[in-house]
Amino acid sequence: MKKVNIGGVPEHFNLAWYLTLKNGEYKAEGINLRWHDYYGGTGAMCKALR
Repeated sequence: MKKVNIGGVPEHFNLAWYLTLKNGEYKAEGINLRWHDYYGGTGAMCKALR
């Protein structure tokens, strides 16, 4: 199983990620997807990438 880490700000446009994770659609394809919310916005995401 492939492990993938992904994240974003908790906004409405990430609803598709939340719903597909909740439904286990990635596990069905052999992908272990882990989501992380960045409440600090884009700045927090950029800091995490560094």
